[in-house]
Amino acid sequence: MGTVKFIAKEVKEQILKRIKEEGITVSQAAADTGISTKTIYNWMRSKTLLYYKEMSKTGR
Repeated sequence: MGTVKFIAKEVKEQILKRIKEEGITVSQAAADTGISTKTIYNWMRSKTLLYYKEMSKTGR
């Protein structure tokens, strides 16, 4: 198995923001940061699930 390393929430948010707002690809973000594409896709999926969970609570 791979090495588990902690990545700060701020770093995750910055990477996801660059993907969304600057339009860089997940592959490019992974290459720039040394974080696997799988990890970044997992963050994106988790963020989407949290968004929909919040929306269901507010009734939107």
